[in-house]
Amino acid sequence: MSVGPPVSRQGRLRPVRMLGIALAVLAILALCPRAGRAEGHVVITAWNYYQHPPFLCAAKEGLAPEFIRLLNDMSRGKYRFSLVNLPRKRVDQYLEFKEPGIVLFVNWIWMDDADRTKYHWSQTLLSDRNEILSNAAAPIDYRGVHSLYGKLLGGVPGRRYQGIDKAVAQGRLYRQDSPSTEQNLEKLLLRRIDFLTAPRSILRCLIKEHKCGEQVYFSPEPLIRFTRHILVPRYMPDVFAQVKETLGRLLDSPEWARLKGKYLVD
Repeated sequence: MSVGPPVSRQGRLRPVRMLGIALAVLAILALCPRAGRAEGHVVITAWNYYQHPPFLCAAKEGLAPEFIRLLNDMSRGKYRFSLVNLPRKRVDQYLEFKEPGIVLFVNWIWMDDADRTKYHWSQTLLSDRNEILSNAAAPIDYRGVHSLYGKLLGGVPGRRYQGIDKAVAQGRLYRQDSPSTEQNLEKLLLRRIDFLTAPRSILRCLIKEHKCGEQVYFSPEPLIRFTRHILVPRYMPDVFAQVKETLGRLLDSPEWARLKGKYLVD
């Protein structure tokens, strides 16, 4: 009986190493949000980076999931959309590397596209505004940044506030950060801060949850007004055409009106 040459330890380990590399590559590919197919449709990822109400709620429900279901129900083209919730930084990375996907409920100002030439932009989904919210016992009527001088803002780390940041740097008003808008609302109710500013769409949900509507005061004039849209990369013109066509029917539908009423958005 012939005996083959002995197999070295390195030789025995090589297949194991190759298997490990292959599994790692598959894991990386699985994390990439590429377009797929389902029941004859091309599936496109819809990115949502809002991890709070009304866009995403504790039970994995919210405006974003329900909007995607409605968008798919009303779509007549070959594309279907699959919601993925992830941080803003990850969305920026995917757009930079031209991954296929759309971004929900955003505005060109904070997506670095003020002239609207970098991306395609859908019709207006929602009208929103950054409110000036104060305690009803010490209401603030906003009439420009000067009306906030001497006050203490409850901010969120990393957030920039139009006009306010400059006044803070000049020492004309003050800022104390908390991890979230909800925590700032709690501090406002205890009068540990004088005011906070956040989108109306978010504040309405938080105030409803905390049952504190009579304890807070909305300034008639907001800090800024803005609209929310779907961002579609310019390398996906066919997807943009279908989104635009579908929204032409969806935005005037009673189903969309019901969703806006349910989540207290305009």
